[in-house]
Amino acid sequence: MIELAVLLAARLIAAARSPVPDCDEVFNFWEPTHFLTHGAGLQTWEWSPVYAIRSWSYIALHAVVIFAAEKLGFEGYQLFYALRIVLGSVEAICEYQLIRVLRKHYDTDVAYIFTALSSVMPGLFHASVAYLPSSFAMNCVTLAFAWFLDSPTNNIVCSLVSIAVGGLVGWPFVLVLALPLGIYYSVAVLSIKKWISSVVKTLALVAIVLLLVVALDSRAFGKLAVVPFNIVGYNVLFADEGSGPNIFGTEPLSYYLLNLILNFNVAFPLALLAGAVVNLRTLTALSLMYLWFAILFPTPHKEERFLYVVYPIIVCAAAFTISRAWHIVTSFARLPRAFLSLFVGAVAFLGIARSAALASYYQAPFEVYKNIPTNSTVCVGREWYRFPSSYFMDSQLKFVRSGFDGLLPGEFSSFTAIPEGMNNRNEFDEGKIVPLEACDFLIDIKLDYDEESGEIDPLKHGWEEDFCVPFLDTQKSTGLARVLYFGVDTTPLGKVAWTKYCRYRRLE
Repeated sequence: MIELAVLLAARLIAAARSPVPDCDEVFNFWEPTHFLTHGAGLQTWEWSPVYAIRSWSYIALHAVVIFAAEKLGFEGYQLFYALRIVLGSVEAICEYQLIRVLRKHYDTDVAYIFTALSSVMPGLFHASVAYLPSSFAMNCVTLAFAWFLDSPTNNIVCSLVSIAVGGLVGWPFVLVLALPLGIYYSVAVLSIKKWISSVVKTLALVAIVLLLVVALDSRAFGKLAVVPFNIVGYNVLFADEGSGPNIFGTEPLSYYLLNLILNFNVAFPLALLAGAVVNLRTLTALSLMYLWFAILFPTPHKEERFLYVVYPIIVCAAAFTISRAWHIVTSFARLPRAFLSLFVGAVAFLGIARSAALASYYQAPFEVYKNIPTNSTVCVGREWYRFPSSYFMDSQLKFVRSGFDGLLPGEFSSFTAIPEGMNNRNEFDEGKIVPLEACDFLIDIKLDYDEESGEIDPLKHGWEEDFCVPFLDTQKSTGLARVLYFGVDTTPLGKVAWTKYCRYRRLE
């Protein structure tokens, strides 16, 4: 139980301090949840019944937590953190199930290394508490991975159904990860009767999950809505030059590699080596990681959250490699165990330094949006994507003109209404913009303004600073100090420069 306590403590810290790294988390999931629980929220085009590529089933599952927290007396931004605490706790429990399997079937070093690294890796610092389908799928895949490692023949139904839940409720692309496990089972099982029984049970349970999801989503959207199919259709089957994920930007392979190094430091390359040091059953389980990389790495449109699905498996694979390397080295040289602890500690220290940087450098939006007077009109321009959700204020959020020329969110009016000005081509809609005069407060970061592109300097338009919090100036910060926290602003490895994240109010 010590491992569970360590993981829970780490996830509670993440719930309190991890920034929201992706605006999709807010506008595609926190805002619909706020609409469901409080009757108001911002709406993206994905939630229009015309497209229906987000699932109300997924939202409803998490709204239950919000309703329960309200019954316990939580309110406002406390509800945001309450849900995060639950998300982090669930993730910790899923990883603890994996730890129990590692202790049961592998060298005790593997479980020790996994616990030490998983609790501090920056990738899991934010993925564990992220309100995203990819994080939900991550938990389901972690359970499937653990059950398969425990007994690939006896637990195959649990493993496959867990992946199916992660795909049908969360993110449908993870369904492909059932293939390696199903193939291994089909070859390993000795009884045709048992194979048929497992297939029937799996298909029946998956069908029940799918029917429940389709029924709830169809009820919410007011039409037949098979959201998993719609997601695959938009991203793959019906994507073209004018729509589909690539219109939101493409990146080279280095984007994913750099993200994985930032999130796992040397644990990432060590994880890649694990396939060479494990047996066939373990390799089959680890193939979920390799297969996921093989699918994502070539895709033009890349986002860090897509990788979340295999984050715990990356740490587990690294633990296998480190443990095996340690046994090989100690078979030739008598080394004290302190050397292993020293190496694991060094890897963990890099993870802590990165997680601490995320917690320290990017907290400002949370603080600025707290305690805004009720019934105000709060506006954002170029900083629209750092809005932490409507749970942080009992006021309206509006958008003013800035350099951004894509499609901004609108507002929910009902589950079934088709909103105006929505499109799946990221085309700007003038109707989402209000004049600066309509705002009571303006949220912005103190950086140079590009007025030619439409960015507005509030100090030149009769506004003053109301409340400001230090925020990392990424343009002026240099070296490793920009990505790792050292406790001081200037080091031989680089320097940290600060600006201010501010709430402005109109001068009377």
